[in-house]
Amino acid sequence: MRFTLENTGAEPVKALSLKISSYKVPVQGEIKNVDLSALSQLPAQGSEQLSQSLQDALNGIMAQLAKQNIEAFLPIGEDNVKYLSELQPGEKATLEFRIKANEKLENGIYPLRIELKYITEPNEKEITDERLVGIDVTGRAQLILSKVSTSPGKIIPGTDNVEVDFQVDNVGTGTARTVIVKPMPGWPFSLSESSEQVIGLGSLGKGDSAHSSFKINVAENASSGTYEIPLLITYTNDLGMEKNVTLKVPIIIGAKPNIEVVGVDFAPEPLQGERVKVYIKLKNTGGEKATSVLIEGVVKADQPFSLDKRTDYIGDLAPGATGEGVIVLRIDGNAIPKDYNIQLRIRAVGDPAQGDDNVYVFERTVTIAVKENTKTQTNLRNLAIVIGVLVIIAVLYTYRKRSS
Repeated sequence: MRFTLENTGAEPVKALSLKISSYKVPVQGEIKNVDLSALSQLPAQGSEQLSQSLQDALNGIMAQLAKQNIEAFLPIGEDNVKYLSELQPGEKATLEFRIKANEKLENGIYPLRIELKYITEPNEKEITDERLVGIDVTGRAQLILSKVSTSPGKIIPGTDNVEVDFQVDNVGTGTARTVIVKPMPGWPFSLSESSEQVIGLGSLGKGDSAHSSFKINVAENASSGTYEIPLLITYTNDLGMEKNVTLKVPIIIGAKPNIEVVGVDFAPEPLQGERVKVYIKLKNTGGEKATSVLIEGVVKADQPFSLDKRTDYIGDLAPGATGEGVIVLRIDGNAIPKDYNIQLRIRAVGDPAQGDDNVYVFERTVTIAVKENTKTQTNLRNLAIVIGVLVIIAVLYTYRKRSS
């Protein structure tokens, strides 16, 4: 505040002082409403009307009691008195103070007490002038995030189109005009294609609130834990100035099961023409229990295999636990000796105790190293020799019989 003093008299004045003092004004404090709805249940005629009347009266009293006197302004960073040694006739001087308006003030004009003292010439008379100066105070908007919810309620890695609902409240004393919200998610989140990129909330006066939402995708490899999504909020205050504030939306990513193949054994060794049991060891490397775990073998049409036993039930796997299942594979006799990749489809259900009834499907592969079956080939050669000998014997027998 700048005060300009002017000596409009014909004589100089000296020893001027200008003092500012706080002035207390009433403001509304926090009100806790009284609830007397239980009185309406009394077995008395007119109890419901009596309950409402008492409640209204008491709430009015509470509002009056909640009022409090506060100091409207206080000087900051310096003394509350400024001095001038003298001021000649017709001369002007400016004295400057820095003050702070109480944060509880609403829009309006509030008083500041000032006291001017000086000594006149030539009679050395001390003059004191006290008055109240009205200061126009514009309230300041204060935006907070009051509510956040998500759909679905449990968010797990790999979930798309998660709807994030939020509510913004203006708990300040000013108005936030043309409020614009821009979600700014970082990894492991990204805005869904169907999400609003920029959200308009209109204007929010004192005590106003607004709801809105946006949609996000969650990365497949996200870890469980609590994350934050910044909301950049832009608005115009009562003075026409553009303001920015960043609010952060908390998002909790829950754990989920993750099934990996950690071991494969064969009995017997995979050879051409053999029927082989494939023992598959699984481990839950996720952070949640997997229930009803089932494995299924899948072979392609161009692979030299058939499945005598396609599926096997393993059961439940707690985090870090292992389990084993088996499928039975029949290898074609004319299979080319080499490594083949057999696909495994693993199904599991989340932990119902954690409210997770999602079905998870994991695609994994195991390698089958098919080798040449020398035993079978030897048997075939021996069989061919035996058949050849029998054919020769049959021909000789037929020849001799015709000769005789």
